[in-house]
Amino acid sequence: MKKTLVTLLAAVSLMGGFATVATGCSNNSTQQAEQHSAKKITKSEIKNQVYTGVSKDNKDEYITFFTGKDKKTVQFVRVSKNGSKKVITDFKKAKIVMNKDNAKKFKIDGFRIIKEPDFNWKFTKVGKTTIKTSDGKQWKLYEGSHKDAVKSVQKNGK
Repeated sequence: MKKTLVTLLAAVSLMGGFATVATGCSNNSTQQAEQHSAKKITKSEIKNQVYTGVSKDNKDEYITFFTGKDKKTVQFVRVSKNGSKKVITDFKKAKIVMNKDNAKKFKIDGFRIIKEPDFNWKFTKVGKTTIKTSDGKQWKLYEGSHKDAVKSVQKNGK
């Protein structure tokens, strides 16, 4: 009986020790996650938004991020004041779809081609509504329609 009680107490004290360690780790990772999300911007945060260029070298451009009708297709377009558009896409993870009836028949889905390979997806937040790409260009969130954004870009780019 004593042996069982000692084993039980040891197990409880060990569990308590693990709980303390786990709590310490989770608090630390939560703080890191909050700090991380404050500095970086995710693709889901920029969907359906228009950002106009505010740096000296990109005042004549805007980037628009919008989702397609299926709410899955996301297209990113960089537009210059002269009206030329560059469609920016990114790689999606390849997905293999197996045929249940015939294992020899399968489909590979999910490939996308990068049409503008020089575009860098690493955005950082500079202000509440301003993002910055790794090449130093800054983009400000534009409140308004796409047509208004084009007019604004054309005006600022002159």
